[in-house]
Amino acid sequence: MKEAVILLASSYKCFGTLLPNNAKKEHGKVVPTWNYKVVHVHGKLKLKQDQAWVKQQLNDLTNQNESPRPEKWAISDAPNNFMDKQLSVLVGLEVIITRLNSKLKASQNQPAKNRESVLDALEFEQPGSEFHKMMKDALDDAS
Repeated sequence: MKEAVILLASSYKCFGTLLPNNAKKEHGKVVPTWNYKVVHVHGKLKLKQDQAWVKQQLNDLTNQNESPRPEKWAISDAPNNFMDKQLSVLVGLEVIITRLNSKLKASQNQPAKNRESVLDALEFEQPGSEFHKMMKDALDDAS
C-alpha cells in the first residue's frame, strides 16, 4: 500500500464581501475573503481489482445519488453483459484512513458587525443556502 493524501472539499465555499454599510465606510481597511469548510483525509491507498467489491461501491454510490429522484436508475437496469464489460475496465480504490484534519473558515476573526454583514451578503447572494446556514451556525458559536 502506498501513502496517499486526498483532499475532500465540501461544496461549502464562498467569496465573502462585506456589505458597504460598515467597516468599509468607517476606515476602508477591509478586503473580500474566502470562507470555506474543508477536510483533508490522509491514509494508505489500496487498489481493489475484485469486481464484486467495485460493483458494490458503484451500487452504493448510485443509490446515494439517485435517491432524491422520483425515477431512480439502478445498475440492475442495464443489461448484465454491458455492466460486466464496464466493470472489467474499472479498478477500485480503497483508502485506509490514518488521519483526518478539518478546517472551517467563516469570518470568525471579524468583529460582530462585520460577521453580520458577511451573513447579509451571503443571504442576498445565496438565499436559504446550506452554506449560509453553516456560516450562521459557526458565527453564532464564535460569538
